Amino acid sequence: MATETESAFQNAIAEHGPAPAEIVADGNLHRYDIDKPGDKAGWYALHLDGVPAGVFGNWRTGVTTTWCSKQPHEMTEAEKAENRRRIEDARRQREEGKAKSQARAKTKAVDMLAMAEPSPTDHPYLVMKGVAPAGLKVLNGNLLVPVVDGAGVVCSLQTISPDGEKRFLTGGRIKGCSYTIPGNGDLYIGEGFATMASVHAATGVTCICAFNAGNLDAVVKTVRGKNPTAPITVCGDDDRWTDGNPGRTKATAAAEKYHCRVVFPEFSSLDTRPTDFNDLAVEDGPAEVKRQIEAHEKKRPSFKLIHIGAIDIKPPDFLIRPFLERDSLAEIFGDPGCGKSFIGVNMACCVGTGTPFHGLSVKQCPVVYIAGEGQSGIGRRFMAWSIRNGVAIHEAPILVSTAPASFCDDGQVDDVIESIDLSGIDRPGLIVVDTVARNFGSGDENSTADMTKFVAACDNLRERYRATILLIHHSGHADKSRARGAMALKGALDADYRLEKDIHGVVRLECKKMKDGEIPQPMAFKIRSVELPLVDEDGNPVTSAVLDRIDYEPPAQATSAGKGKNQTTAIAQLKDLIAGRDDKKAPLHEWRDACCQYMDRNAFYRVKKALTASGEITEDGFYAVVNTASSSSPIYIGG
Repeated sequence: MATETESAFQNAIAEHGPAPAEIVADGNLHRYDIDKPGDKAGWYALHLDGVPAGVFGNWRTGVTTTWCSKQPHEMTEAEKAENRRRIEDARRQREEGKAKSQARAKTKAVDMLAMAEPSPTDHPYLVMKGVAPAGLKVLNGNLLVPVVDGAGVVCSLQTISPDGEKRFLTGGRIKGCSYTIPGNGDLYIGEGFATMASVHAATGVTCICAFNAGNLDAVVKTVRGKNPTAPITVCGDDDRWTDGNPGRTKATAAAEKYHCRVVFPEFSSLDTRPTDFNDLAVEDGPAEVKRQIEAHEKKRPSFKLIHIGAIDIKPPDFLIRPFLERDSLAEIFGDPGCGKSFIGVNMACCVGTGTPFHGLSVKQCPVVYIAGEGQSGIGRRFMAWSIRNGVAIHEAPILVSTAPASFCDDGQVDDVIESIDLSGIDRPGLIVVDTVARNFGSGDENSTADMTKFVAACDNLRERYRATILLIHHSGHADKSRARGAMALKGALDADYRLEKDIHGVVRLECKKMKDGEIPQPMAFKIRSVELPLVDEDGNPVTSAVLDRIDYEPPAQATSAGKGKNQTTAIAQLKDLIAGRDDKKAPLHEWRDACCQYMDRNAFYRVKKALTASGEITEDGFYAVVNTASSSSPIYIGG
């Protein structure tokens, strides 16, 4: 029977996809089937000694996620170091096992091709599909389709039997690999060999076989990288007979992501349940394939209607459960200095590395952080998070902008999209805009028209990448309960969060709007200083800060009758400073600096003078003596 830890680890895997039926917690790498029996695409490693922790992933997608039974702030530095070592061991085992399997498949592929003969045109599969050999070889009656990487190196083989059964060599590399049928300069990419052989026969274009829908994104990415300006067309399968229509979904996504055209076959009859361009060629001939491919360049209407029954209704897909849902527009707003950017950096790091967000499950994916401030300052905050949490981020798929993006200005969002597409990362799942003001552009935040334009720019990014757009924004000047600017923004938000820091330095995150779902429970944090491995020009250590989660308590109601806001703040900061001091003393400059987070220096000195006049504080040489109702002796504040 599985232990509680094993069950928790298994549940964490299940949140990201299929999980193994049984967990073996021996610290070694274990593989299990994901899509079909024998594929062994899933893997995990879990150890129970020390602080139980593990790592899991999918070889086919390349996604890796870490898991730990403790949160980073609950662990000692020694425990964090041991956890990092074990994760690195699992990663090394995974990479070594993967490399060995791929090397074996590569050697076998080369040997088989050396023994094979050019395929005859009357091979039963070619006859059945009505296509030419297109450079294929045959061995022991099976066609051999080379699986070739972007550098032209054969990595594996796909074998096709006379009756059409297809198999890849066990352990061989597939992702990003393809087989090319040379033609004229135009580039067309599709799934299977027979599909693209039919397109090539009908049009004479260069045809690239990606083998399956799941590999389309990686192959199109490789081809686009080598041909940044060339016209590329994706010839998708119409898998209407399969749940989710993966052929159409994957082809459309790859085409949109890499700025390609996409075309799907249209059939005069569905009696034989056709799906691809080979089916079209068999039913209606090569001339119809050519006609449809050439006709797809005509512009189609962007506005579409579908039947209610065709809507693909799915449960919520959270990046950070239950705070951020994928493919949504969310906002965190608050006053300057309350920690908004720290929350943004925290969420970006957690999503980019797959680290739980203060105990909440996270789905790992690439992150884009559009920073309105300088990269040096934001870089130190990312470094502080890495040090505090013991998680390396230098190789994580997190990109940071070198300048703000003016969302309201024409062409700016297109520049952002182009930069993302050329960055080399996969489709980002989270895009942080920090802050709205610094990235708004030439428009006016209080203008409904300009704010609508800003929202449209955000929607453009969201729809292109199916990403969560997280806006960091300021609270209103008069009404602190809502974000600044036109109400058009709030109306467009799927989720809206208020961040507020009280006079005790407690930072509270509270959901103000959740369009489709339950309101998440509020969270509370403290801003903690982190020393970085840097020194300034005078040799002093450089610090940044992070947010550490604490137990949430509702904010206390004000009870200081007769005192103004600044006086109440000053007394509260003073009590915080002396708490836990045996001598009940605190340096005056510390009190001043603490208060100056909430007021300017002139206001602080006015407050000190007023408290002295009221008898709550009396000055005595280098000390200020604070007399309180709860203390029979004065409290000395050092000068």
